Amino acid sequence: MNPGDTYGRWTVQERLGTGGAADVYRCTDGDEEAAVKLLRSVDPEDQQHRRLQREAEILLRLSHPNIVKVRSIDLNSRPAWLEMEFVRGQHAGHLIRAGAAAPRTLRRIADQLLDAMAYWHTHGIAHRDIKPGNLIVGPDGKLTVVDFNLALDASLERLSGVGVRVGTFAYAPPEWIMEESGDPRGWDVYGAGQVLWELAVGRRAFDAKLPMTQLMRSKMGITSLDPGERVPADLRHLILTLTARKPTDRPADGSEAKALLTP
Repeated sequence: MNPGDTYGRWTVQERLGTGGAADVYRCTDGDEEAAVKLLRSVDPEDQQHRRLQREAEILLRLSHPNIVKVRSIDLNSRPAWLEMEFVRGQHAGHLIRAGAAAPRTLRRIADQLLDAMAYWHTHGIAHRDIKPGNLIVGPDGKLTVVDFNLALDASLERLSGVGVRVGTFAYAPPEWIMEESGDPRGWDVYGAGQVLWELAVGRRAFDAKLPMTQLMRSKMGITSLDPGERVPADLRHLILTLTARKPTDRPADGSEAKALLTP
């Protein structure tokens, strides 16, 4: 869809993002603004319809200031859509490209991200796709985690088939290539640590264009990601621990990760 196109009561203003199965648009209805995710497939039996429903079910159960809020969903439309609050700000990737974040900024982002992660882990949720593009930082510094399309909920049916690996290769933990199953909370922990390293240093940790096997070998060859001495000691220790090569050397979940950050 293009700016000016209408869909139901919404008028498209801009495309916010695109994924393998859906596009997200900033839409308006008079003075009301929303982020609307539209599936590309119109087949109601397509797995993506089921994913969209599960994403809505998960988000409707979560209420946290740093997690995007869902408003409504319509699986009977063609294509199906999910309406969420529109979050004004920029993806963390823009901050990374701007250079190393100031310690105060880094601490604020870390505190909000780990607090949200601890919350969804406590509720039995694993996001499984923590990366800069899914973290929006507002003009006031508020962080919002978006895109729970790949999430797992212990109380709901698994979103992907057994043994199917999903997520963004560049932010997956190094053991991901070797294990068919593992605690998906560990994917969130490692991904958060890698994003924080990138914010602290001002560049990407790994080349996302590398083949998956080569990328994971690169990760296996590093004990952990070290942001350097310019980063405050507790934040440096946090990042080193979250990105430890061995899963047993990392926090088990968001609550343990949060505990590493000095108040």
